Amino acid sequence: MKSLQGYRSQIEKIDASLLGLLQKRMEVSRAIGKLKKQEGAMIQDRKREQEIMKDVISYANMRGLTVDFVQSLWRRILQESRRVQRND
Repeated sequence: MKSLQGYRSQIEKIDASLLGLLQKRMEVSRAIGKLKKQEGAMIQDRKREQEIMKDVISYANMRGLTVDFVQSLWRRILQESRRVQRND
């Protein structure tokens, strides 16, 4: 049986991994933003965001995660991705 500190240590490692993945996602979003600007494309692509949300909901269901939680999290991630694309 693990101790509370052992579980907390595990959570800290997971959190660090999540933050690293978010950083990578924003780097890719930044590159996408540059391409969109070069091509004269709009920053927000509602169709693409709907596809992403559909996939995220499917993954959430498969993994037993609360759909409302995951949708809320991804809305915020997409919002930040648009901000990064606009500002860089």
